Amino acid sequence: AEAIAQRRGLGDVLAEGSARAAEKLGGRELLTTVKGLEIAMHDPRQRTEFGKQVRISYATSPSGGDHMNSNLPSRSAKNTVGMCFFLKYDDPKLTEIVNAVTGWGMTTAELSEIGERSLTLARLFNIREGFSEEDDRLPPQVTKPHVSGVLSKVRLDANDLAVQIRAYYADRGWSEQGVPLPETLLRLEIVEYA
Repeated sequence: AEAIAQRRGLGDVLAEGSARAAEKLGGRELLTTVKGLEIAMHDPRQRTEFGKQVRISYATSPSGGDHMNSNLPSRSAKNTVGMCFFLKYDDPKLTEIVNAVTGWGMTTAELSEIGERSLTLARLFNIREGFSEEDDRLPPQVTKPHVSGVLSKVRLDANDLAVQIRAYYADRGWSEQGVPLPETLLRLEIVEYA
């Protein structure tokens, strides 16, 4: 850790993260990165609703394999106003908190739309920077079964994941390629950013 912090020897290579280290040292096939960012500890092979959310979150996060990705408007709204995902309150309670702090008088639907706008703006930014639906994929290493344990028989199917990602795009008002549709941009009042 000290060599990484001080960028000495091999630490200089490792300080750039596993994707850059693999470019220099080899082992790209072992990476567990999305868009260059290592995925978090939550295994996307879980066969639960949370596992499905983690898969979509890792694959579609604007910054890479982030389990805290705000891939739903309500989560994005929490992120936008700086609230913790892990606090157990519903959307109306979040709206109540925001209104109490700001004095705005916003509705829950308006706050959700802010979350949706944030998601779509992040997508537009990534498209401008050269990212596409090809980057919204899980690394092969995390689609394989574990060597042992409860997930040793679980393999993620790339076609199933592609269907889930296309459904996510449709829910956001984006094309099958993950590009925000003109009517979505118009509704969210962000046409000028396309």
